[in-house]
Amino acid sequence: MITIDTKKSTVTLAKKGMVLDFGGIAKGCAIDSARPIFQKYKIKNVMISAGGQVYVTGKNPKGKDWSIGIIHPKERGALLGVFDAAYKCVATSGNYERFFKEKGKLYHHIFNTTDSYPVKDTLSTTIILNSSDFEYPSTLADAISTAIFVSGRDKGKKISEKVKNSAVIVVTDTEGVMKVEMSDNLKGKITLNEK
Repeated sequence: MITIDTKKSTVTLAKKGMVLDFGGIAKGCAIDSARPIFQKYKIKNVMISAGGQVYVTGKNPKGKDWSIGIIHPKERGALLGVFDAAYKCVATSGNYERFFKEKGKLYHHIFNTTDSYPVKDTLSTTIILNSSDFEYPSTLADAISTAIFVSGRDKGKKISEKVKNSAVIVVTDTEGVMKVEMSDNLKGKITLNEK
């Protein structure tokens, strides 16, 4: 259990040896920490990729929007899709990077809050935010992608609908059948490889 005292600005953990793990937002937070440096030195064209989190602003070296690939959760080394973006934060949570298999069963690092086992059926979730809409957009995107992954497709889509100008891609696998769903505002902007 965690006790938060807002008056003293303290957080206390109930048992000795307990720790907080900020892995769900650490990469996004690191990207947001770097953004003021680019602004200070007036660097206008930037792409930062931090293992599932991407931040782009301005244009690529050819003067066009940046191309961002989303890793295919079932095809090692392949992309699920590619889209062009500028001034965006993109965060993906997936079960395919940190996992192990035991007796043919996959155990990954994103846990269901109701039963403390890895989330079933969801393979990956990607959220895309406008970087100018939020003070800490990469941190928020990182947190939302994980929240959608844990919540599942239907609840996850409702979460994304509450976030200003967001777009989401949810990849699920039920009994070996992969399904990709995306926000209406992404249709026609991304070509998917669903094999």
